[in-house]
Amino acid sequence: MASVATYHGVDLSLVATTARRVPALPALTGIRAVLALLVVFGHFGGGCIAAIRDHSTVLADPLARIAAWGHIGVNGFFILSGFVLAYTYLPASGGFRGSVRGFYAARVARIYPGYALGLALAVVAAIAWDAYGTPNGAVIFGQAPATTLLRQTALVQMWLPPYAVPFNPPSWTLSVEAFFYLLFPFAGVLLLRVPCRRLPLLALLCWLAAVLPSWLLASAHPGWRWVATVTAHPVARFPEFLVGVCLGRWFVLVRQQGRTLPHAGTVAALCAAGLVAGFAFGPPLPEITSETGPYDPLLALLIVALAGGAGHLARWLSAPRVVLLGEASYAIYILHWPLHLIAVATLGRAVPASGMPFFALYAAALITASVLTFRYVETPARRRLRSRRGEAIPLSCRHGLGVFQRRERGSGVPREVEHRVALCGADRLVGGRADGVPDDGLLR
Repeated sequence: MASVATYHGVDLSLVATTARRVPALPALTGIRAVLALLVVFGHFGGGCIAAIRDHSTVLADPLARIAAWGHIGVNGFFILSGFVLAYTYLPASGGFRGSVRGFYAARVARIYPGYALGLALAVVAAIAWDAYGTPNGAVIFGQAPATTLLRQTALVQMWLPPYAVPFNPPSWTLSVEAFFYLLFPFAGVLLLRVPCRRLPLLALLCWLAAVLPSWLLASAHPGWRWVATVTAHPVARFPEFLVGVCLGRWFVLVRQQGRTLPHAGTVAALCAAGLVAGFAFGPPLPEITSETGPYDPLLALLIVALAGGAGHLARWLSAPRVVLLGEASYAIYILHWPLHLIAVATLGRAVPASGMPFFALYAAALITASVLTFRYVETPARRRLRSRRGEAIPLSCRHGLGVFQRRERGSGVPREVEHRVALCGADRLVGGRADGVPDDGLLR
């Protein structure tokens, strides 16, 4: 079968996808819930901590320091995103699983329904704040709202940081992730040429590329007002994503050889303990330094250790309820800011927003809304978008022959078709991406 386009000798327009589904990594889905809730606690856990401090400063002070590191959840998401995308789309046999066009369509179908909902709620929140006479609404609508809203709608807000995120500030990461997804097929193809033994070293070099520029700037220009340009720009965060891609590719190759990370369960527990201890008792760092990955090595090693599914921590994260929270973690992340603003604007006078009861009610409402959003907004919208573009969904696979159900554009009738091609000397199935492949860090 002739190639339409190639990149470094690898076909990008029609590349092989394996006959078997990619096995799920439930512990990595579960860790997404922890990362998302850490971000929420970092943004809005202050009132909860203040209530605890009234009874015990011994507990409140470490919690306050952990909350100050809440942004580290974003670092974890970036690494986890690269890891799972490499695990899903870069099989050990080589090539790129599925088509690049299908990959991009899957990204849009996965991220945009939830993103659009979060942006709409952020506009509602701004209107609510403005209507209740609170200053934040005036600030939001005073920052060129039409231009800002257009940039956020197009996911390009972080290319112009001064107008980055008046509406739904956490959405800045989606602008960064969109850039990651744009480059992933090409970066992934280049990584196919890197030997397995060199991938951990390459991951280390990527981490250094992510942290050294910001650390040098922090020492040369402390308190620099353009810190967001470095800490949140897509190009600056791309090496962090590549850390996950390198380790995901390494995990795939090692697993194909029948090997695993030695003592993975113990390694995962030690990494988690080290992260908690570092957050709670470690020295404070300048903003430009703390947000660009000082704990990335521990986060990356934790992700690799959990991927194997061994150990008590991996089993706990693989529990059905934790996995459900992990599946809803994108909604938790993208909705937590506008829902908090709406709650404060509408309920803040009845229930003090700085107290423990408000935070408990808000957290329960956020989790409930996020699970419902995942089940009844994100999932149906993703299926509808993928079916409209005629994406094939595998029904069965036997003896190298794949049977797919394809819903053609303009017709409501699915039909079964069979595809079989020979590529690189091996039988491969060509079709859409299978349902059930694991989610990446924020998105699928």
